[in-house]
Amino acid sequence: MLQKGRGALSVHGWSSLWPEARSTATALARQGDPQPLRDFIERALVDDDAGEAANLNYWAYWLGAASRPQPSDLFMRDRELTGWDP
Repeated sequence: MLQKGRGALSVHGWSSLWPEARSTATALARQGDPQPLRDFIERALVDDDAGEAANLNYWAYWLGAASRPQPSDLFMRDRELTGWDP
């Protein structure tokens, strides 16, 4: 699965591949290869409002601040950051 996910690592900002790229980069970091995570942060988070919003929405969901279950990853693209209590 990690080998398949490496193709998503070139994502810039938010795209439908953002969740896969994030998961792949963090899994590789846990296995001792931190460079894909550093690259993901640089390409998909730093100075990119959509990427930063996706990251905030992701963490709001997993930390329980989101008000309802999400049927797909599309909630991460909400740039208005609605539906959760920071």
